[in-house]
Amino acid sequence: MNQPNNPDHIPLSIISPVHNNGGELEGLLNSLKDDFKRNPSLEMIVVDDCSSDDSVARAVEKFSFVKLIRLERNRGAAAARNAGARAASRDILVFIDSDVQAENDAIQRIEDAMRDKFIKVMACNKSKIPANKGIFPSYRAIMHNSWVPKGKYATFFTGAFGVMRKEVFDEIGGFDEGYRGASVEDFEFGHRLAQKYQIYFFKDILIRVNWNLFKKTMKNHYQRTVLWMQLFKKRKKFDNFCATPSQGTGYILGFLVLVSFPLIFLGPRFALLSLALTLIYLSFNRRFFVLTAKEKGLVFMLIAIGIHLSESLVVTAGSIKGLFTAKPEGIL
Repeated sequence: MNQPNNPDHIPLSIISPVHNNGGELEGLLNSLKDDFKRNPSLEMIVVDDCSSDDSVARAVEKFSFVKLIRLERNRGAAAARNAGARAASRDILVFIDSDVQAENDAIQRIEDAMRDKFIKVMACNKSKIPANKGIFPSYRAIMHNSWVPKGKYATFFTGAFGVMRKEVFDEIGGFDEGYRGASVEDFEFGHRLAQKYQIYFFKDILIRVNWNLFKKTMKNHYQRTVLWMQLFKKRKKFDNFCATPSQGTGYILGFLVLVSFPLIFLGPRFALLSLALTLIYLSFNRRFFVLTAKEKGLVFMLIAIGIHLSESLVVTAGSIKGLFTAKPEGIL
């Protein structure tokens, strides 16, 4: 397919991997349809990672601007993104997950940003407002925004909503297909990217996420923390977003608070120790807890503290396992 030559339009290939979640995919495509009316040089590639139902096909049928690719076997998000990139006919790739919805001006703002030839790679952000309702999705959306780096650049690339020029993708070699499912493949990819390119962070270009609920999130947290720690042992560097030293310390303090609770029955000194750890934990994580109170009120903040303590237990357990286990075979 030849790329349109209208200088007012920036040609983008938007790539979305999907597996058995046609309903959420439809929400994403609905959020993008006005962009395709505005800019006919856009290309939408949906990569069905061998879904076991027909929800993806049924969703795509409703949108004439979608090019559907179906993988013959389930290979994971990394492989699906790579397949989409290989099929892309535009010079700029926009990776966006199928379980999100783009804010109204997101694609337009990406086009405007990529007019700057010096920008090779962009990482975009997730809204404080989730796409799905509930206490836990709200918690996850607010927590994500409490992590946002203050600077102009990121040390990470997000497959959920990230942009790069195609020649950069080809040079770096794509996502590591040894990572199955959606795990830390974008962190690993971002580490390779950051060695050669500055990753510009645009905190105000947003998607709204359909966040997983508590049980699935805790399972994913554990698995991803194990893999991230295995990456950390090789790279020996933290990131400036989602995996920073302060976030790790906050989770460790939460773990220590939970461990200290039973000690209060051993006497006043142990009770004071537990109280001191609790106060340190609350102070250290105050940025997030204050943000929850500001956005949702004091009752929500108390709920958020309880959820964060649960996450602290899961993340610390995953960190310990990842620290003392080798990276699984098949992962580069």
